Amino acid sequence: MCPVLRIVGGQPLEGELQVNGSKNAALPIIAATLLTDGEVRLKNVPDLVDVRVMLSLCRVSGMEFGYRGGDLIVRTGQIRECPTRPEAGSIRASILLAGPLLARCGHFQAPLPGGCSIGDRGIDFHIQALRMMGAQVAIGSDMIRVRTGGLHGAQVELPFPSVGATENIMMAATLAEGRTRILNAAREPEIVDLATFLNRMGAAVEGAGTSHIQIKGVEELKGAGHEVMPDRIEMGTLMAAGAITRGRLTLKRCPLNTDGEFFDKMAEMGIELSRRGSEIAVACEEHRPADIRTGPYPGFATDLQPIMAPLLSLADGESTIVEGVFDNRFNYVSELRKMGFRAEGDGRRQTIRGPTRLQGCNVVAPDIRGGASLIVAALGAEGVTNMASCQKVFRGYERIDQRLRSVGADIELMGEDDDLEG
Repeated sequence: MCPVLRIVGGQPLEGELQVNGSKNAALPIIAATLLTDGEVRLKNVPDLVDVRVMLSLCRVSGMEFGYRGGDLIVRTGQIRECPTRPEAGSIRASILLAGPLLARCGHFQAPLPGGCSIGDRGIDFHIQALRMMGAQVAIGSDMIRVRTGGLHGAQVELPFPSVGATENIMMAATLAEGRTRILNAAREPEIVDLATFLNRMGAAVEGAGTSHIQIKGVEELKGAGHEVMPDRIEMGTLMAAGAITRGRLTLKRCPLNTDGEFFDKMAEMGIELSRRGSEIAVACEEHRPADIRTGPYPGFATDLQPIMAPLLSLADGESTIVEGVFDNRFNYVSELRKMGFRAEGDGRRQTIRGPTRLQGCNVVAPDIRGGASLIVAALGAEGVTNMASCQKVFRGYERIDQRLRSVGADIELMGEDDDLEG
């Protein structure tokens, strides 16, 4: 039996929740542990399907890992082989193994990466940069093979500030000969978190968080400890869940200095945020329309725009969402329409008209964030929503059903699968 999330809407969320470790920070950091044969201790690693897949792929490459006191302990004494197993193609982050494996052993081979179907997310930027650093790349119909006799520094100007390409170049450059400069680099907080970890291992990375990153190659990296930053996308999702139910949530361990435009837009939408250190209290009495345009950090995060759509549908007036990163990010709209959501547009722009009384019904999660959007809508809807393909949501949200239930949501995973809940 395929699991289904059953949600009964209309229950205000009240209480406290802690924001978990960031998936988008944890995946490249786990990949980066392959750069050293020393022991690495990682705190605050989320227990997610994608994290388990990444660890499985790293184990094929020679990593040994276990848990001690809740921390992930990792050591990769010797690289054995590349992750050619089929699951390497199931998550997009598998391409992040290319930089570390090329730097450490000179070769990388894996199925072409998959992930969520949200538009053009080619790996061209990764390939072009690695070639500039001395790698030979061959791409077949379903496999990528990369080899090098030794990486060297290069000046790489990215056509677009790609997060994944920036991360891959940074990791490859840490052990490359000479200096690497990344121009038009991604500036996301997760880039800064990766750079902090690399430097703790002995790398020489400067400028992370700006559009110009420099890496001076070193002879070797050593083991280190690191705490993965909290997940800003999960934080935004939980805020939306509280706001759509007009509840009062307090989120603990929120990421600091990572808001970009997000907090300003939340205020514009009528959501009251009270911050004290790493805690944020969320309340909402009135939903207001707003215009959102996604873009690279510090712009509004593309991962959060599906989460905002249900909130905007409750506002009295017209709102717009313009997608500035991917060309198929609105694949969740057809499912929201089943619930009464009113919007018109194309793959880059949607005009939302409210107010709408959302109604529970049967829906299908299209991907991680689209599924989270449907959960938020269901929490604010009248009646019962049954969401199929909910396993996609568990790729990005740890035990989201249990955690929402702890603050008053009427939500239950039906036909539970151990692989989802861990």
